[in-house]
Amino acid sequence: MHGGARIESGGQRFAEGGGEGEFEAGGHIDEIDDLFGFIILMPQAQAQRLGVAERVHFLGWRQDTAALLAAADMFVCSSRHEPLGNVVIEAWAAGIPVIAADADGPRELIKNNETGLLVPVENADALANAMQVLATDEALRARLVAAGRAAYETEFSEPRVIALYKEFFEKVKR
Repeated sequence: MHGGARIESGGQRFAEGGGEGEFEAGGHIDEIDDLFGFIILMPQAQAQRLGVAERVHFLGWRQDTAALLAAADMFVCSSRHEPLGNVVIEAWAAGIPVIAADADGPRELIKNNETGLLVPVENADALANAMQVLATDEALRARLVAAGRAAYETEFSEPRVIALYKEFFEKVKR
């Protein structure tokens, strides 16, 4: 990596969503250059309290998700409540490896150690370990990227979704 990992983080940032784990985890990983966040609704004071404020970019609401993902080395979703996990699908489409908390949405999408890494919800130590491993293991990153991209192409690409809609409409029409 370019002197360290750039982490993209997103997902539910409301009271029930949580998702501060990447900040806690990032506080004790030297290999991380930046922690990016495209929807950060938690108080910036928390990043200061955790000692990572100088490494976190609070970007506010953004619509250029693809550009942010393209600048990242990995995507982290530490939300304790992530109903669908569209952020995981977006990361797969962008070709970056995913680490997610074992919440409902990501758990349904990610095959652990195959298409991404799942860590226990609200476990900053496990998240830090996964981030450290992914930041330093090039072969693992490449494997997760390839499998994640394949999962995206197989299940969520535009042609696949259109085919599923057509199939659904044919069933409803009968």
